[in-house]
Amino acid sequence: MARQMDESTAPAGVGLERTAGELRIRRRWLNVRHVLAIPFAAVMLFFALGRVVGPLPGSGSIHLYITSGILVVTGLPLAWYALAGLFNYRTIILSRDGLRIADGPLPTPRSRRFDGPAVRSVRFETESFRALRRTIQRYRIDARLADGSDICIDRIEENESQARFIYEAIRSFLKKR
Repeated sequence: MARQMDESTAPAGVGLERTAGELRIRRRWLNVRHVLAIPFAAVMLFFALGRVVGPLPGSGSIHLYITSGILVVTGLPLAWYALAGLFNYRTIILSRDGLRIADGPLPTPRSRRFDGPAVRSVRFETESFRALRRTIQRYRIDARLADGSDICIDRIEENESQARFIYEAIRSFLKKR
C-alpha cells in the first residue's frame, strides 16, 4: 500500500500543499553548515571593519587595507551563505502549466521556470563525496522535461527523509496528472 503524501506525513523542514491541479512543496535550506558559518562570517567581518576603522586616517599601511579587503571579499559571501541558510526556502510548484523552482526571500540565481507540461518523469539519485575526512551523502531529484532535457529540481545533503518525501510527492502528482 502506498504511503499517503500530505502535510501530516512531511518530515521536518518540508511543507506540502496539494490542490486539484497543483503541487506546491516548500523546503527549508537550513543545515548544520549554515549555522557553523555564522560565527566565522561575523569574526571575519568584525576584524575587517576593525582594521579599516580602527587606525587613524593616514596612519594605516597598505597591508592593513589589503588584509581588510581580503577579509571582506571572503566574509561577505560567507555571511550571505549563512543568512540564506537560516532564512531561505526552496519552493517547487508543479502544475499542468509547468514547473517553477524559486528560492527566497534572499536573492539567488538558482530560481527558474519551465512553461508548458514540462515534467515527464522524475528520478532520485544518491551521490557520495568526501569532505573533512567524512563521507557526505547528497540526494538529487532530477526531472526529465518534455523536450528530453534533464534538470535538477533539488539537491539535499544528508537528509534522505526530506529528499525521498519530495521525490515521492512529485512522482505521485505526475501519476495522477
